[in-house]
Amino acid sequence: MIDSSDVLVVIPARKGSKGIPGKNSKILGDKPLIQHSIDFAKQFFNPSQICVTTDDDKVIEIAKNCNVPVKFKRPDELSGDKAGMREVLLHAIENFPENKNQFNRLLLLQPTSPFRKNEHLIGLFELWNNDLDMVVSTTESKANPYFTLYEENQNGLIEISKKSVYKTRQETPKVYAFNGSMYLMTFDAILNSPISEFKNIKSYNMPSIYAIDLDVELDWVLAEHILNHKLI
Repeated sequence: MIDSSDVLVVIPARKGSKGIPGKNSKILGDKPLIQHSIDFAKQFFNPSQICVTTDDDKVIEIAKNCNVPVKFKRPDELSGDKAGMREVLLHAIENFPENKNQFNRLLLLQPTSPFRKNEHLIGLFELWNNDLDMVVSTTESKANPYFTLYEENQNGLIEISKKSVYKTRQETPKVYAFNGSMYLMTFDAILNSPISEFKNIKSYNMPSIYAIDLDVELDWVLAEHILNHKLI
């Protein structure tokens, strides 16, 4: 399958969500949203490698029922909508008690991107080599900085984000967006810099239907539609 013995899996699930209140414990399909990621992780990793970091008692109970007990409760200062992901991961690394010294890599599974196939994780790991900071799941972006993305300049006018000599969109390099589903990274990279400053990154590209990110109610309606009509 995959070489996973040195991997700590972190599933972050804070209680507060303005776009979809209580979404991590809300039922999607036949189970709570958070359980989609927990069940996925358990196919590849021992429960002793899975860290659910949360401030939500409902999520703690769900994880316990999945035989993945929550070892610590995330503090309030890391549970607001302004808390950085790196700080959440550093807290998880520091406070996860079991076999801490066995881990060299961290797999971040965000529960708000619940649609993953086993082959996606296998493909992510197949791209790994020890010279990398991270392999991250992406989706090819329709928005293009050479043609459709504009920025506001100091005069309050918008101008193209990336100037080029390309005459058609088809000529431009492919553009990828982090889709939020899977991040495989080294402990050293996390300890040394923010994720946005990682240097050596490879992309595992996923079809867009698997890359849904549940942020607002419309996203939830779309996710239910995908499940109800068996589109994945």
